[in-house]
Amino acid sequence: MQNDFILGNYTPYNTFIHKIDARLKLLFTIILMTAVFLSYGTYITTLIVDGILLIFIFACIFISRIKILQVIKSLKYIWITFIFVFILNILLPNSSFSTEAFNINGFVIYWEAILNAIRILFRLIMMILLTLILTSTTKSTDLSYAFEFYFSPLKLFRFPVEILAMIISLTLRCIPLVLEESLRIKKAQESRGANFISGNIFKRIINFVSLLVPLLLTCLDRAVDMAHVMEVRGYIPNMKRSRYHRYYFSLLDLFSFIGVIAFSCFLFYLAYMQFDLLDTLFNFTNSITVLR
Repeated sequence: MQNDFILGNYTPYNTFIHKIDARLKLLFTIILMTAVFLSYGTYITTLIVDGILLIFIFACIFISRIKILQVIKSLKYIWITFIFVFILNILLPNSSFSTEAFNINGFVIYWEAILNAIRILFRLIMMILLTLILTSTTKSTDLSYAFEFYFSPLKLFRFPVEILAMIISLTLRCIPLVLEESLRIKKAQESRGANFISGNIFKRIINFVSLLVPLLLTCLDRAVDMAHVMEVRGYIPNMKRSRYHRYYFSLLDLFSFIGVIAFSCFLFYLAYMQFDLLDTLFNFTNSITVLR
């Protein structure tokens, strides 16, 4: 199970994405997530740009040596969310939609609604993949330091930055553990006669609710054990901490910063200008034909 769901699991490889400073990787993730949620004019233009972003993300996954099959297996655990979001965006009425796609007994489904639902699914998938790249190529200690680095201005207001950074880092790392524990409890209950597949929807929901109590108790036990381990290893939240490793920006970090920022600026420019890419390409093709 832990090999299937890789969100939050660090994979120790020696790729150049692993070598990039954690502070920059966190910054890149935030910038690219912002680019994912921008509107680029028409639906077609937005889908084209989202496709370019998706290709870029999969290129980073390939370079990071993250297995594509594991990525697909990680996404399958949230397919219900994808289906729910897709159906909800298609069924919600919107007065700006005008192009009719289907008419089912008087209920009209518009092409704009379908394209909008596809765009939202693209955004959700790309957000998950960006988070996957960050957590798979960054150690928990480095990620904690990156959060602490960006939250450091809050120290002026006596805000517990170190504690907040540790909480966020541990939360990201505990995602696969909670999922693994839920499946273990589900299999244990199925071996005792519980049925989570057959029956009507209400009965199945009640059966799944029965997983929450043992899962909550198990998570609390794990949290207590983790607190004891951190205490035994000398972690004191309010004390000033020293570091075994010193973090420096390298030449690789500079080149990666220039590349990602240039790519992001291009995306922001497209979002600001609101180009119609199909119309622009059509006009460009016509101009070349005329010149010939």
